[in-house]
Amino acid sequence: MRVGFVSTYPPIECGIATYTRYLTEALREAQVDTYVVGHLGGAGPRVFPVFDYEDEDLAERAFSAMMRLTPDVVHVQHEFGLFGRHYGVNAVPLLIKFRLIGVPVVVTLHTVYARIEPAHRVLLENLLTNADAAIVHEPYQREALQQAFGGRFDPKLHVIPHGARIVDPDPQARRRLGLPEGRPILLLIGYFRPSKRFERVVDLFPRVVERVPEALLVVAGKIRGKEFIEYR
Repeated sequence: MRVGFVSTYPPIECGIATYTRYLTEALREAQVDTYVVGHLGGAGPRVFPVFDYEDEDLAERAFSAMMRLTPDVVHVQHEFGLFGRHYGVNAVPLLIKFRLIGVPVVVTLHTVYARIEPAHRVLLENLLTNADAAIVHEPYQREALQQAFGGRFDPKLHVIPHGARIVDPDPQARRRLGLPEGRPILLLIGYFRPSKRFERVVDLFPRVVERVPEALLVVAGKIRGKEFIEYR
């Protein structure tokens, strides 16, 4: 089987890029041919970076590159910030193009909130309509979609836990980062954007300090392109 992924990919600093790398590596170990069509900046074996976040013809670029690879199935790693302006609306015509020629499409929805806002609802409905199957990582995400769409897409929805890489502790990490030894540290890491709710953790952290006076909060991250530039 040949599985074509549409996703970011390392060395792009993105959680979905890392997720896709681990997933494609695991599938290759299971003797599945995998390919990645993705954003400029990704690199690696069988990785084809052909579009940028803001490309108006993003869907056509991704579709054309993918079809040259003759996939049996396409797996789109979806997040609203990855497919251009207007909440990544370019993901919708991309799925439609595959549907028109009969290529099965699986979409992993990495961002589904318990309360789905109107703009997200419009896009999620179109994605679910044109996908053959959809994966979410948590039961509450499936429940949110079931509630939002009245169970219409239930046969397509599958919960597969995200998983986590198991790594050995690095005794030198704190020293290299200039962090104190012996203090409990709460780390927030990721792209700065309102949906991460980092500000809420910062506002609540004094309550943590009341119970654990030696606790330290470390916030690390950056913005993606021109997105939410006010966080600079």
